[in-house]
Amino acid sequence: MKKESTHKLFLVISLILIALLAYLIVLTSQKASEDEYTAVYLNTGDLYFGKVVQFPKFGLKDVWFLQTQTDQTGQVNFTLVKFTDAVYLPEDRLEINKDNVIWMTKLDKSSPVIQEIKNSRLNNTPNTQAPASQVPQTQQVPQTQSPQAEGGQAPLINQGEEGLINNQ
Repeated sequence: MKKESTHKLFLVISLILIALLAYLIVLTSQKASEDEYTAVYLNTGDLYFGKVVQFPKFGLKDVWFLQTQTDQTGQVNFTLVKFTDAVYLPEDRLEINKDNVIWMTKLDKSSPVIQEIKNSRLNNTPNTQAPASQVPQTQQVPQTQSPQAEGGQAPLINQGEEGLINNQ
Protein backbone atom coordinates (compact mmCIF):
# COMPACT_ATOMS: atom_id res chain seq x y z
CA MET A 1 0.00 0.00 0.00
CA LYS A 2 2.83 2.35 0.88
CA LYS A 3 4.56 1.71 -2.44
CA GLU A 4 1.37 2.58 -4.36
CA SER A 5 0.91 5.89 -2.55
CA THR A 6 4.58 6.75 -3.17
CA HIS A 7 4.05 6.19 -6.92
CA LYS A 8 0.96 8.41 -6.89
CA LEU A 9 2.84 11.15 -5.05
CA PHE A 10 5.72 10.90 -7.53
CA LEU A 11 3.26 11.12 -10.45
CA VAL A 12 1.52 14.20 -8.99
CA ILE A 13 4.85 15.95 -8.33
CA SER A 14 6.06 15.09 -11.85
CA LEU A 15 2.90 16.51 -13.44
CA ILE A 16 3.19 19.70 -11.39
CA LEU A 17 6.84 20.13 -12.42
CA ILE A 18 6.01 19.55 -16.11
CA ALA A 19 3.17 22.09 -15.95
CA LEU A 20 5.43 24.61 -14.21
CA LEU A 21 8.17 24.09 -16.80
CA ALA A 22 5.70 24.59 -19.67
CA TYR A 23 4.39 27.77 -18.03
CA LEU A 24 7.92 29.15 -17.62
CA ILE A 25 8.75 28.40 -21.27
CA VAL A 26 5.65 30.27 -22.47
CA LEU A 27 6.31 33.16 -20.08
CA THR A 28 9.96 33.43 -21.15
CA SER A 29 9.12 33.42 -24.86
CA GLN A 30 6.52 36.18 -24.34
CA LYS A 31 8.93 38.28 -22.25
CA ALA A 32 11.59 38.00 -24.95
CA SER A 33 9.24 39.40 -27.59
CA GLU A 34 7.65 42.09 -25.38
CA ASP A 35 9.99 44.79 -26.68
CA GLU A 36 10.05 43.55 -30.26
CA TYR A 37 7.69 44.99 -32.82
CA THR A 38 6.66 42.88 -35.76
CA ALA A 39 5.12 43.83 -39.09
CA VAL A 40 2.32 41.47 -40.14
CA TYR A 41 0.99 41.56 -43.70
CA LEU A 42 -2.38 39.86 -44.24
CA ASN A 43 -3.95 38.45 -47.39
CA THR A 44 -6.52 41.26 -47.15
CA GLY A 45 -3.77 43.77 -47.96
CA ASP A 46 -3.69 45.11 -44.39
CA LEU A 47 -0.34 45.78 -42.74
CA TYR A 48 -0.19 45.91 -38.94
CA PHE A 49 2.65 46.60 -36.52
CA GLY A 50 2.68 45.37 -32.94
CA LYS A 51 4.03 42.97 -30.37
CA VAL A 52 3.25 39.32 -31.13
CA VAL A 53 1.26 37.35 -28.57
CA GLN A 54 0.69 33.61 -28.79
CA PHE A 55 -1.63 33.01 -25.85
CA PRO A 56 -4.56 32.56 -25.61
CA LYS A 57 -4.78 33.23 -29.37
CA PHE A 58 -2.25 34.39 -31.93
CA GLY A 59 -2.30 38.13 -32.51
CA LEU A 60 -0.76 41.51 -31.78
CA LYS A 61 -0.86 43.88 -28.84
CA ASP A 62 0.15 47.55 -28.90
CA VAL A 63 -1.17 47.56 -32.47
CA TRP A 64 -0.50 50.24 -35.10
CA PHE A 65 -1.26 50.47 -38.80
CA LEU A 66 -0.40 52.66 -41.78
CA GLN A 67 -3.13 54.82 -43.20
CA THR A 68 -2.53 56.24 -46.68
CA GLN A 69 -3.94 59.40 -48.16
CA THR A 70 -3.35 60.70 -51.66
CA ASP A 71 -3.36 64.47 -52.16
CA GLN A 72 -4.44 66.28 -55.33
CA THR A 73 -0.95 65.98 -56.85
CA GLY A 74 -0.99 62.20 -56.51
CA GLN A 75 1.52 62.25 -53.66
CA VAL A 76 0.84 59.45 -51.19
CA ASN A 77 1.21 60.35 -47.51
CA PHE A 78 1.50 57.70 -44.83
CA THR A 79 0.15 58.20 -41.33
CA LEU A 80 0.94 55.80 -38.50
CA VAL A 81 -2.27 55.28 -36.52
CA LYS A 82 -2.76 53.58 -33.16
CA PHE A 83 -5.29 50.77 -33.59
CA THR A 84 -7.32 51.98 -30.61
CA ASP A 85 -7.84 55.34 -32.36
CA ALA A 86 -9.87 53.75 -35.15
CA VAL A 87 -13.43 55.07 -35.45
CA TYR A 88 -14.91 51.95 -33.80
CA LEU A 89 -12.56 52.20 -30.73
CA PRO A 90 -11.24 48.62 -30.59
CA GLU A 91 -9.17 47.15 -27.77
CA ASP A 92 -5.39 47.34 -28.10
CA ARG A 93 -5.20 43.69 -29.13
CA LEU A 94 -5.80 42.18 -32.53
CA GLU A 95 -6.45 38.46 -32.84
CA ILE A 96 -5.26 37.17 -36.20
CA ASN A 97 -6.09 33.95 -38.02
CA LYS A 98 -2.66 32.52 -38.93
CA ASP A 99 -4.07 31.31 -42.26
CA ASN A 100 -4.48 34.98 -43.29
CA VAL A 101 -0.83 35.92 -42.69
CA ILE A 102 1.21 36.27 -45.88
CA TRP A 103 4.40 37.37 -44.14
CA MET A 104 5.74 38.59 -40.81
CA THR A 105 9.02 40.24 -39.93
CA LYS A 106 10.56 41.67 -36.78
CA LEU A 107 11.33 45.36 -37.00
CA ASP A 108 14.80 46.61 -36.22
CA LYS A 109 14.99 49.07 -33.31
CA SER A 110 16.14 51.74 -35.79
CA SER A 111 13.03 51.27 -37.95
CA PRO A 112 11.18 54.52 -38.80
CA VAL A 113 7.97 52.85 -37.62
CA ILE A 114 9.39 52.15 -34.16
CA GLN A 115 10.87 55.64 -33.98
CA GLU A 116 7.46 57.16 -34.76
CA ILE A 117 5.78 54.97 -32.12
CA LYS A 118 8.33 56.12 -29.53
CA ASN A 119 7.94 59.77 -30.60
CA SER A 120 4.16 59.58 -30.39
CA ARG A 121 4.41 58.20 -26.85
CA LEU A 122 6.79 60.98 -25.82
CA ASN A 123 4.53 63.64 -27.34
CA ASN A 124 1.39 61.80 -26.22
CA THR A 125 0.01 62.05 -29.75
CA PRO A 126 -1.38 58.74 -30.98
CA ASN A 127 -1.73 59.60 -34.70
CA THR A 128 1.62 60.39 -36.22
CA GLN A 129 2.41 61.66 -39.69
CA ALA A 130 5.58 59.89 -40.72
CA PRO A 131 8.21 62.30 -42.03
CA ALA A 132 8.59 62.10 -45.80
CA SER A 133 12.31 61.46 -45.40
CA GLN A 134 11.68 58.27 -43.42
CA VAL A 135 8.81 56.63 -45.27
CA PRO A 136 9.28 55.86 -48.95
CA GLN A 137 6.86 57.79 -51.13
CA THR A 138 5.00 56.15 -53.97
CA GLN A 139 6.87 56.70 -57.19
CA GLN A 140 7.40 54.93 -60.48
CA VAL A 141 9.08 51.78 -59.16
CA PRO A 142 8.82 48.19 -60.33
CA GLN A 143 5.77 46.42 -58.94
CA THR A 144 6.13 42.84 -57.77
CA GLN A 145 3.51 40.43 -56.64
CA SER A 146 3.55 38.87 -53.22
CA PRO A 147 2.83 35.17 -52.78
CA GLN A 148 -0.68 34.32 -53.91
CA ALA A 149 -3.33 34.69 -51.24
CA GLU A 150 -5.59 31.66 -50.96
CA GLY A 151 -8.33 31.79 -53.56
CA GLY A 152 -7.54 35.28 -54.83
CA GLN A 153 -5.22 37.58 -56.64
CA ALA A 154 -2.05 38.63 -54.87
CA PRO A 155 -1.98 42.25 -53.69
CA LEU A 156 0.62 44.52 -55.26
CA ILE A 157 3.54 45.64 -53.16
CA ASN A 158 5.54 48.83 -53.69
CA GLN A 159 9.21 48.01 -53.32
CA GLY A 160 10.71 51.38 -52.36
CA GLU A 161 14.10 52.33 -50.96
CA GLU A 162 13.15 51.44 -47.38
CA GLY A 163 11.59 48.05 -48.13
CA LEU A 164 8.11 46.70 -48.75
CA ILE A 165 5.14 48.95 -48.11
CA ASN A 166 1.47 48.18 -48.79
CA ASN A 167 0.44 49.97 -51.98
CA GLN A 168 -3.34 49.63 -51.83
